[in-house]
Amino acid sequence: MKEMVINLKQGIASIRMNLLRSFLAILGVVIGVAAVITVVSFGEGHRQRIQIEIDKIGADVFWIQPKRTSVSIEENASERRFTSYQPLKYSDIECLKYYGTKINKIAAFHNLFTSLSLNSKPLNLNVIATEPSYQQIMKLELVRGRFLSESDICESRKVCVIEYSDYLKKYLSQRDPLLSSVLFSNIKFKVIGLLNKKSEGLQPSYRGNVYIPITALKYFFYGDAIETIYCQTERSQVKQALKQAEEILKSRYKGEDIFKAVNVEKLFQSAEKMTRTASLVTAGIAMISLIVGGIGIMNIMIVSVTERTREIG
Repeated sequence: MKEMVINLKQGIASIRMNLLRSFLAILGVVIGVAAVITVVSFGEGHRQRIQIEIDKIGADVFWIQPKRTSVSIEENASERRFTSYQPLKYSDIECLKYYGTKINKIAAFHNLFTSLSLNSKPLNLNVIATEPSYQQIMKLELVRGRFLSESDICESRKVCVIEYSDYLKKYLSQRDPLLSSVLFSNIKFKVIGLLNKKSEGLQPSYRGNVYIPITALKYFFYGDAIETIYCQTERSQVKQALKQAEEILKSRYKGEDIFKAVNVEKLFQSAEKMTRTASLVTAGIAMISLIVGGIGIMNIMIVSVTERTREIG
């Protein structure tokens, strides 16, 4: 114990005699260790952030979209490239509902690009045509009124549900927001419900979203083409349900692989790859910092030993 105290006093005395040298040695160690801790924290923090986003959207949700292919056409000795794809149809949903034994909920989805005004005041909102099950799939929270119903779909009613926000307060009826009406390309729709703007979903919008029945698309154009089909299943059966949906559609279109099913985890795979690459680069920098710090400490130790060589013998 007495020898330890003596050695400690000698060490402190040596540090005081060479303050700059000691400071540089400590600085090298601190920078190296801090760099390693930063790399580990960055990678783990980003991984947790991705997991939080997956949980928000729903790891039990996947969606089906057409595969887009590039087609080349020769015109007047020049080549032009076009994007070609087979659109989804509402009848595809009926097929998935009948044969998709591993799928719990299905909802059609289509973005409608049209001008709109709320109580005669022009607005810039994202218009989505969908079904009642979309609310459960995306966990949309109602503030007032109700969401779309099956009768709204069957009767193609001109009704809509709006995401409520401070931005829309001045546009809604002050007496009762549910007395408001929305004009879509001069077609009048009645507001039947208000959603919480903070509701999570896969279609975020700065101003907000407006939801109308999927069958109301006939008031804007002909045909039953839809943009996306959203599906929900048990979290443990996402991969099986996703594969089953692809097989059903493939058999429906005579073996043609023209649609793709994507879930949230697949969506974030590219983000994880980028994070992994960034982590490797940062880890390389941290390793360089450690090597430089180690070389600095080694040099200081060599100098210290060289200075004491005559004393040590």
